Amino acid sequence: MFDALAQFTPWLLYYKYFFLFPLLLVEGPIVTVFAGFLASLDQLNFWIAYILVVVANMASDSILYVVGRWGRRWWKFFKVKQEKIIGIEEHFKKHKIKTLLASKLAFGIGNVGLVAVGVAKVPYWEYIKINFLIELPKALVFFLLGYYFGYAYATIDKYLKFATAFLIFGGIAIILSYWLFRKWFTKNYKNL
Repeated sequence: MFDALAQFTPWLLYYKYFFLFPLLLVEGPIVTVFAGFLASLDQLNFWIAYILVVVANMASDSILYVVGRWGRRWWKFFKVKQEKIIGIEEHFKKHKIKTLLASKLAFGIGNVGLVAVGVAKVPYWEYIKINFLIELPKALVFFLLGYYFGYAYATIDKYLKFATAFLIFGGIAIILSYWLFRKWFTKNYKNL
């Protein structure tokens, strides 16, 4: 993404917010860092850019919600059984906020969770309210990261990729450990 941002910088400096919005829709976190960096150089207004970051991230999350909500009829073509969809709905009834928070913070695979919110038919305005409350501080952290350390956004991009890989593999390891423990526990202590 670093090379792409370098290529788009002249357009971003000329068209500013009109070009920033579609970039944020495609690649939110590193573009948010870069927008913070441009704000530190007085190329973008801090508050306008920050608000645009939040709005663009909310718009892309809404698109993912719609894909899940209205794409339910297409799941049969992907061999997703109705029991799985019912399981997703039940999960979101119990763990809506935790799952949405994890999806917003898990870069890369988080989009799957945001689609799942739509599949689970979580009411849109409830989704938007929770999502907005998570997005405000998340966007601010990335924006301030760019504002104060933006000169190192190539390094930040590298660390974001590393953090994403760590979260993915760490999450898989935790889920696998939990599953193996439950299987072992129920096999050895089913009479308790």
